[in-house]
Amino acid sequence: MYLIDFCAIACKPQTPKQLFMNLTFTKMKALAAGALLLSHCTYAQINTPSGVTKPFATNTSYAYGIMPTNLPSGGTYGASGDAATAYTAWKTKFVQDCSGGSKRVLYDDNSSTVSEGIAYGMLLAAYAADQATFNGLYKFYKDNMNANKVMNWKYSSCTSRSGDNGATDAELDAAMALLVAEYQWPAATSPYDYKTEAINLIGNIRLHEMDASTHQTLNGDNWSFNANCRNPSYFSPAYYREFSKAETGQSSFWNSAVTTTQSFLLTNRNSTTGLVSNWADQNAAANSCNGNNEYGWDACRNPWRMGVDVLWNGAATATTASNICLKIAAWSNGYGARLKGPLAQNAANPGVGSYKSGAFASYALAVMGSSSTYQSHLNTCYTNIVGIGSGEAYFGNTLRVVNLFVLSGNFWQPDVTVGISETQEESFRTYPNPFTNSVTVEGLSAATNYIITDIAGRVLQSGSTMGVIETPFSAGVYSLAVQTNSGWTKAVKMIKVD
Repeated sequence: MYLIDFCAIACKPQTPKQLFMNLTFTKMKALAAGALLLSHCTYAQINTPSGVTKPFATNTSYAYGIMPTNLPSGGTYGASGDAATAYTAWKTKFVQDCSGGSKRVLYDDNSSTVSEGIAYGMLLAAYAADQATFNGLYKFYKDNMNANKVMNWKYSSCTSRSGDNGATDAELDAAMALLVAEYQWPAATSPYDYKTEAINLIGNIRLHEMDASTHQTLNGDNWSFNANCRNPSYFSPAYYREFSKAETGQSSFWNSAVTTTQSFLLTNRNSTTGLVSNWADQNAAANSCNGNNEYGWDACRNPWRMGVDVLWNGAATATTASNICLKIAAWSNGYGARLKGPLAQNAANPGVGSYKSGAFASYALAVMGSSSTYQSHLNTCYTNIVGIGSGEAYFGNTLRVVNLFVLSGNFWQPDVTVGISETQEESFRTYPNPFTNSVTVEGLSAATNYIITDIAGRVLQSGSTMGVIETPFSAGVYSLAVQTNSGWTKAVKMIKVD
């Protein structure tokens, strides 16, 4: 194998969102100001290091759904400029260094950290191609795992645990982030082999945070199926589809989880508004088992998860997600400048909510999963989200950045199954050699990941190819490796001439 070294809720009285809900607007502004005073570290920038498969701002569309047509233009990041600004401000305000290269995300109180925040940060860093931040956050996650190999849900400092056991939404987002990282840096083995880490975490989720018989998503590793409590915003069908590709021996389980999830959410969502509840029982009936019975600080993640399922897989596959997205789009149409919550599942419109927040701005992602009928509405939603700014506390601020990443194309579907068979590896060769501008890889029958390194082992270029690779770098001696189903091929020496 070719190796390259690259530079819950569980037994808790309140969820992070419930705590956030109890903050007044004045307190939120004060906390945001406090976060600025705490931030004094220097962080890696977007798109570091070089050699990433899909740099930030290079994905400009999705296979399905619609995108805003009023995205910015010009500047370093073009249409992703607002998302880049939001990410940089978020990282400066909330990402804090711990010891040994570990990093954490500050919670609403600007002192503690919750597992969901680490996972949100991992997703953002992976899509931003910010490997140093990603590795630091994942180190915090791994350093604070419990016996089931999922992160304990809360820490009052870098080292002091204040909440035991896992919260499933954190595990799901962290596992998805690892799959994105595997796609971004496919040759990485140090400090982590991202695909191995992803498969291990996916397995732990399946064993400890999913019900083995019904395939329902549980609240955490300390919750049983008999606990009359579910969080609909944890149910993530788009992720389960990707998990079935990564954990191939358990694909039937994850496919069943998709089916169960679609049925559960279709039952739970309001038939007019499309809104799901914060909490529900195992039969998907809304309840107040762990907080208010409404569309609130927990439920507001559902439009994100539904929108992504449609954007990645299409309405014909993501049937429940499409149903929810279309209903939310119709219900919220005309209120793109007033995206608020919390509110009742049967609320007349989003304007009757209590807070205008980046958290509730996720309605816009459901609009993305609807149809071109709502293009003008989506554009208004986008303008509203940009206008909210980066002044909110952790939860609203973080979800605003997630929203802007999705809206600008920077929440794409990773392909972690691309590779050639071991039989194909026997016929793997390149020509011509020496070459000038491009090199052809012979023996590929499908799009395949590759990496090109210089004689010092530095990655100069990576991506996916059907055979021809354009090489913009200067003349010299290089090595090429391609991905197989079981690893990476032995490097082939190549010489580029002027």
